[in-house]
Amino acid sequence: MDTTVKNAGIPFRFTRYAVTLDAAKQAARLPEELSGMFKDMGLAFPRPADVWIDDQGRLRRIHYAVTMKAPDEGTASAATTTQMTVETTLELYDFGIEVKVAPPPASQVEVVRPDAPPTR
Repeated sequence: MDTTVKNAGIPFRFTRYAVTLDAAKQAARLPEELSGMFKDMGLAFPRPADVWIDDQGRLRRIHYAVTMKAPDEGTASAATTTQMTVETTLELYDFGIEVKVAPPPASQVEVVRPDAPPTR
């Protein structure tokens, strides 16, 4: 489908494609401690997705839903879990804009490891 829509209030021409995401293939390339998170979370792939590509070949929008296991409230382990679905639409725009970024102070940074939940 070739049409025009607004992305961040700016009209652009796009072609919309129905695709299949297979994160399991990508997870297989990760170190074991990270790829194991996909299995532990119960992420099921492949999953359908919609992508919008503009007339310059850039990804402008992606929409997908992922179902996964999450620890029940108040638990840090996967001993008891609830299945949940997260639906995401990501829009990309302002290509070519110069960005100035400063890292946050060390007191605002936390290392998150696959074997331990965040402390904040």
